[in-house]
This record gives sequence, C-alpha cells and structure tokens, in this order.
Amino acid sequence: MKESPIQTAILNALNYLPDTFAFKVHTTGIPIGRTGFFRTNPNKGTADILVCKDGRFAAFEVKRPGEKAEPHQAQWGQKVTQWGKGKYFVVHSVEEAEAAWRTV
Repeated sequence: MKESPIQTAILNALNYLPDTFAFKVHTTGIPIGRTGFFRTNPNKGTADILVCKDGRFAAFEVKRPGEKAEPHQAQWGQKVTQWGKGKYFVVHSVEEAEAAWRTV
C-alpha cells in the first residue's frame, strides 16, 4: 500500500472532527517552468499532515506499515517539539493518528 491513500484517509478522519483543521503539506520538488527540472523544496522534512484545534498543534509523518521516519523528517519533528507546545507523530493508519491526536 502507498502512503497517499493512508494520508487521504487520515485527513478525512481528522477533518471530520469538530473544529479541527488538518491539511496536507506538499514537499515534492518544485517544477521550473516546462524544463523538466525541479528545484529543491525548502519544506523538505516537513511532516505530511499538520493539524490545529483550540490552540493545539500536531504534525503527522505518515508512513507505510513497518516504516520509520527518515533522519531529516525526525529532525524536523524534534524542532516542532522543542520550539513550543507542538507534538510530532509518525503514524501508519487512521487509528494511530486518531489515538495520537487524542493525546495532544
């Protein structure tokens, strides 16, 4: 299974919750016109899904079952938790994301 269907399912579930705002962060390369080349996206490492509700913030890195965050993704997650009251989670399913969000 690819990560994108898992991300979509998590986004749908989180946005279904009352007063919750969840959105996908696109971190792929940015195309340079029609040249076929891409420039590096400055958002590299940013979690796949960001969620806010009532002043609470969480970042979800979505992975296929059994996979872990890449080192640059984990570093970004450390910044989220060091710089404020944000939480960072690596999740593999809707159930994991919902359970994590309940702890924020």
